[in-house]
Amino acid sequence: MTLSTSDKLARYETAQEIIGMLISIRAEWIYEEKAKAKPDQEKIDKWMAESTSYRKELHNLRINDHNKIDFIINEYGPIVKTYMSS
Repeated sequence: MTLSTSDKLARYETAQEIIGMLISIRAEWIYEEKAKAKPDQEKIDKWMAESTSYRKELHNLRINDHNKIDFIINEYGPIVKTYMSS
């Protein structure tokens, strides 16, 4: 399948947005956990590591990396959609 430049850009931007949402979700979880009387540091550390990993993925994402973009849309997209629906 050959994609137009506009389609490539739309998919790339969608992947960027999905990763950005995952980073935001983790930030929200960290904030909420830290606000608790007894925060669970293991959860915070886990979410911080996940956020760092997502940031690296976002930094390394390229418009012509169709496999990575497909992965992000197909694997991470439903996670974000489920979270936003709840």
